[in-house]
Amino acid sequence: VLGIREAKKGKNRMGREMGVLARIAADRATASLVFNDPEVANETLAALNESRSIKAAYILKKDGSVFAKFLRYRMPQMPFDHIPKTRGFEFNKNYLYTSAPSIRDGVYRGKVIVIAGLEKLHAMIWRYAGLALLALGIAMILVFLLLSRLERSITRPILDLAKTAGAVALNLDFSTRVEKHGDDEVGILVNAFNSMLDQIHQRDTDLITSKEKAEKSERQARALAVETSQAN
Repeated sequence: VLGIREAKKGKNRMGREMGVLARIAADRATASLVFNDPEVANETLAALNESRSIKAAYILKKDGSVFAKFLRYRMPQMPFDHIPKTRGFEFNKNYLYTSAPSIRDGVYRGKVIVIAGLEKLHAMIWRYAGLALLALGIAMILVFLLLSRLERSITRPILDLAKTAGAVALNLDFSTRVEKHGDDEVGILVNAFNSMLDQIHQRDTDLITSKEKAEKSERQARALAVETSQAN
């Protein structure tokens, strides 16, 4: 979203900058149009050579014929398909077309057309696209790290707990314990599970001890009964 917004701002900014250059050239070209001096008009357009984005510029007479032109690198004549009819700017796929009228004493004398390439704009868009991809890559790495940490802190302890519960149910070994990995909610759950196993294990130990005491008492009673019967 930020890249799209900046691209729109860049297009508007470029359109305004080219519009200023077109208006300046149109103001300077007015005299040459009035006095029919194409040499001066060509010199006016040649000054646009300082802006490397400008690929071509034209001064058109009021009948639409070309009065003077500037072509960078001996380029062929540019098409006028997207030239704004009055003033302003318009983009197509590869170029920005800017138009400004030449007016003298309230009379329309002609207009100036400035055609600029979009290399800088495209470079800016690609730069923002690269930054967006970089930000996306960083976000994916952070998500992966967070998920890895989540697995270590939650998923693995819960799996260990489930594994231990299954082993206890299968082997009835209540001396088994689950390793605690932290003091969070999962750690509280592990503590509760281990505490339950402690109580069950203690109960089994008490039952075994009571059983052993009862069996020992029974053996002693039988031995005493045997001795008594032999004595009689």
